[in-house]
Amino acid sequence: MDKFRLKSLKLPMKLKRFFIEYRVLQDLEIFFGPSLKESKAFTDSPAYNLDFLVGVNGTGKSTVLRILFELFRLLERQSAIPFPFELEYEIEKNGQAKTIKISNRYQDLDKETIEYKQTPDVGEIDNNGKYKPSELSADILPDLVIAYTTGSETNWSIVEDNYLDYITSPLPSLSQIELAIQELPGKPQITIEEDDTSTSESKCLFIPSNDISLITLCGLLTDLAKPNRRLSKILEASKISKLSGFSLKFRKLNSKPQDWEKVEELAKLTSKCLRIGTDYQLIFDLSDLNLPKRLIEIY
Repeated sequence: MDKFRLKSLKLPMKLKRFFIEYRVLQDLEIFFGPSLKESKAFTDSPAYNLDFLVGVNGTGKSTVLRILFELFRLLERQSAIPFPFELEYEIEKNGQAKTIKISNRYQDLDKETIEYKQTPDVGEIDNNGKYKPSELSADILPDLVIAYTTGSETNWSIVEDNYLDYITSPLPSLSQIELAIQELPGKPQITIEEDDTSTSESKCLFIPSNDISLITLCGLLTDLAKPNRRLSKILEASKISKLSGFSLKFRKLNSKPQDWEKVEELAKLTSKCLRIGTDYQLIFDLSDLNLPKRLIEIY
């Protein structure tokens, strides 16, 4: 099962509805719930919302999540959307929830098919259901979209432009069974390439499984550095009474000088440093209550 989370750091955001026509996903419409108001997203203790997408292998579950993630990247760049879609979500601004609708689909009455415009229409839906056109801007998009999967990471790790070429390329005429085979894990196999040419930092982030431990540690340290800890109940439910310390291992061999400067800064805050060959293990004692804040300030 794929786990997919959308989170906005400054503006609470909640998906409401998603329609797509893409390859095996024909005339698919998904309703999410509950709303921001129902989930108490504006209180100090928001409820945790989790939506499940369930189906047998080959029906396109992973494709739904991958395309939804890619859709936000395309909207962020204000790029053309090469498939019919319709997206509704709530986003908070100035303490008020706004419902945003973004759609590029339209009904072709002559062909009796759903067609799409490459530039989507954007608008706001008020409490009475009235649609008011607006402009696509960062103000109505989530501050951060985070994706993590417990399944295959092959397609998620593909360099952005290569994946956009893949999702926009037409498929040959295939049967429904052949289309389903295309959605199976590991199909199609695509070569992963590295690309560091991007000039702007995207707000859509994919987290590889190898980074989960480090990201979890950063989250815990950030929580410990705040006076009002929001993860205390999670730790309590996990039967973790206290985080006493942690260690980080670094390898100096082939490290960039600027990266090693950060390691040396961290070493100043350790209670102990162990060296084995070119490996350095820094041990941190969290009995020092100011240590989490000092560590966060370094980065």
